[in-house]
Amino acid sequence: MQEPKEAYTITLDDDPVMARIIEQATGLESISFMSTSKLLAKASSLEPQAVFVDVHLGVDDSGLDVLPKLREFWPNVVLLVITGDPNDALVGESLAAGANDFVRKPINAEEVRGRLRARIAEMAARRRIDELRFGTLVYSRSKGSIENAGMREYLPRLQAKLFEILWENRGAVVARSEIKVRMWGRVKVADNTLDKKVSNLRHLLGRINSGVTCEVVYGKGIRLREIEADTAAQTGGGS
Repeated sequence: MQEPKEAYTITLDDDPVMARIIEQATGLESISFMSTSKLLAKASSLEPQAVFVDVHLGVDDSGLDVLPKLREFWPNVVLLVITGDPNDALVGESLAAGANDFVRKPINAEEVRGRLRARIAEMAARRRIDELRFGTLVYSRSKGSIENAGMREYLPRLQAKLFEILWENRGAVVARSEIKVRMWGRVKVADNTLDKKVSNLRHLLGRINSGVTCEVVYGKGIRLREIEADTAAQTGGGS
């Protein structure tokens, strides 16, 4: 397979005709893949403008399962789920797994063009926002690092993903189920696996005296919160 020289999309669908339909709808060449394994084998060498992912790819293959991996390869590329399945729950599952939007089959060309343009604009704006701040803590998306007062730590991939999820909801509790879906897709993960990621992130935050902690709220979920006020109160309590 030779990569196109112009802008292009990718279509992951067990029906090869769907790539041609996407091409006609978007006006961009679309590279066709019929299985997640074949797409993942080539992903590192591809730079698409968007990826169209079908939900049902055969007996043992699901587009929803591969979404978190595609987001890892292409953090700033538009991911659109396409399906003829009428199950409304798939919309939420797709977005939670990393998709930017959801389109039902049969494909409506005008709808696809409109959604694609809107999502590309959103991702372009997101790329311009590289630094996330919480108190004195600065997180760089491009570097995968957290920094405070000249001290810096680099976050492993899953810790970085966990931090971004919690940062989006900073101060609020995020349910374990939501975090698991966004980090691992539909793969079943034990609570203690997530707890280890939380503990590791908390340790890294503490190493740079960030004034921020990642805590488990038992029975509810996990949250990112500032601890500066708590520490000050404890220090002042002894005077």
